[in-house]
Amino acid sequence: MMHIPELFIRRYGALLGDDIKDFVECLHTPQRESLRINTLKVSKNVIKEELKKDGVKLEPIPWVPNGFFFDNGEMGSSIWHFLGYIYLQGACSMIPPLVLDPKEGELVLDMAASPGSKATQMAQLMNNKGAIIANDVILSRLKPLSFNIDRLGVINTGVSCIDGKRFGRLLPEFFDKVLLDAPCTSDGIVRRDPDALKLWNVERVRRASRIQKSLIVSAFKSLKAGGTLVYSTCTLSPEENEEVVDSLLRTYENAKVMKIDIPNIKTRAGIEEWEGKRFNEEVKNCIRIYPHDNDTEGFFIAKIKKLGKKATSEAMSESEVVHKYYKEEFNFGYFNDVGFYRKGEKIWVGSTTLLSIDLPILMRKGLLFARKIKNGYKFTSNGIQLFGKSIDGNTINLSREEAERYIRGEDIFVQHSTQREAPLEKGQVIVRWASFPLGVGLYKDGRLKNQIPRARRIISIK
Repeated sequence: MMHIPELFIRRYGALLGDDIKDFVECLHTPQRESLRINTLKVSKNVIKEELKKDGVKLEPIPWVPNGFFFDNGEMGSSIWHFLGYIYLQGACSMIPPLVLDPKEGELVLDMAASPGSKATQMAQLMNNKGAIIANDVILSRLKPLSFNIDRLGVINTGVSCIDGKRFGRLLPEFFDKVLLDAPCTSDGIVRRDPDALKLWNVERVRRASRIQKSLIVSAFKSLKAGGTLVYSTCTLSPEENEEVVDSLLRTYENAKVMKIDIPNIKTRAGIEEWEGKRFNEEVKNCIRIYPHDNDTEGFFIAKIKKLGKKATSEAMSESEVVHKYYKEEFNFGYFNDVGFYRKGEKIWVGSTTLLSIDLPILMRKGLLFARKIKNGYKFTSNGIQLFGKSIDGNTINLSREEAERYIRGEDIFVQHSTQREAPLEKGQVIVRWASFPLGVGLYKDGRLKNQIPRARRIISIK
């Protein structure tokens, strides 16, 4: 059984009173697994039906339109995970993007984005339009962030790696909306990660609070007048939550904490006093989500408005695009509100809003779509998985068994395309299973040579 420090229990007992017993008992039970269906790549009804065929039992998460609890496990090694149709994500982790409510034409900052759970969810809410800057301060964290952006077919997101404290100075009043899912002591997720309590102590809580106070100021300064900031943590510590919001309210008179209404989930109001400190009464508009109230992880969320008149956006410059080539040569039918740009031998695709932003801090923009080769272009698997349903030509349809072998990295021997009667042309082909585009392959004399990158292969299919 997980060891819970006595001081931890006493602190939360002061918050919860008689509920502390239920709280502690809940921490000793495994957290329900949950996933989000990625509608950028597949419709919810289609993937629900396919998962049902696979014997996966789904239970809708009442407060998230595309979120589900599931009870079969090992979904991370499934073909659906490989295709980017699902993302494994905590049920409460999906709430901050819903509260922020990013729109298609907006410019959004995700200040601490890795591994990309909320950035990819926001891209989904924005239908891959507008633009998101997904930032993380630690370079090594950009790898999983970029991997998930690519796997889920996100094209409206650029990636940066700077200290979040610099955004307010570098890009003042630049973003329409900002999500600060702040680094924290993570005691709200101990059901999933018991190690979070091993290093827990009050000094770590206070140290985290100091960092969070700097980050929230930077986030607020980078926000346009009239814009919205969502501050969230997966901790229940008041020093990292209400105290951080209170510090912002004391610094900026034009910061206002808005009420949050999330139907079908039990939330509790932010606390107005902790260990002798009185907070601004507006912090009661924040919400606390305790694990035992909904059988979930614990979360804190604040929605903050920057008062003032929103400036009219100036028209942005056009980016270099190569739509004509792909439409004429490969008969693609889905290129609305997207553009292309070339960097060396690589062709990237992104939302038109994202490509119109020229910021030196961006290490990449959009999704790698193709590479220039001697006789044309070589598509990427991520590009095909996102756009492949609109392709008409030189396609191989595999069986489920062949598809699972293919995404493990095997070559497949086939004689003809089940998509059409005409013989296949040798060279680059689009590989599908049923209506699901898997990626690209090289075809010659009945052999489909595997082109799935090693980093994207799933060795064991569940």
